[in-house]
Amino acid sequence: MPRFSVFQRFSIGLAILISLVVPGCATTGAGFVSTNTDLSRLKVVVLPFSNLTTTPDAGKAVTALFLSELQIRHPFPILPLPKDTLSGIRLSRPEDSIAPDIRIRIRSMTGADAALTGVVTEFEYRIGGTTRPVAGLSWSLVSLRTGRILWAANASRMGSCFWSCRQTLSGLARDLIDEKLRKLGTR
Repeated sequence: MPRFSVFQRFSIGLAILISLVVPGCATTGAGFVSTNTDLSRLKVVVLPFSNLTTTPDAGKAVTALFLSELQIRHPFPILPLPKDTLSGIRLSRPEDSIAPDIRIRIRSMTGADAALTGVVTEFEYRIGGTTRPVAGLSWSLVSLRTGRILWAANASRMGSCFWSCRQTLSGLARDLIDEKLRKLGTR
């Protein structure tokens, strides 16, 4: 068996350590923007995100994060959603389009051109060697006139907590949203 110097052992150990830590920082996700659509001219209303996680109120938390990031980035004008707009309406499964009658109702009550709807698929702290935040989101911007998807994206990431974890779950979700909004602004 060959003998390694202290420097070689340190280098090998560092390489192994980096290979174990870096994959935890990876982001997965995709995006789609409809061609020939000027999103900056659309008036948009943000619908409450569905929560498919075991974390209570994850949908509400991500909806609030999305609203604040949209107000910071200004990719398109955001209109408020009146409280009773969705009363008595049960939205379809999150992966389905918004039904025509619901689109008409939202459009007439808000004056919006499009609705942003989404789903939270992961929103928790995972406990292993360390406790890490994990977030997974999927959303689409739907034309209230036609039902056509104008913009769709999804993203997920596990936060990195090498020595100590300073990243919060909401901070991780906000970073995911911000990255997609930046890409939308540079298209």
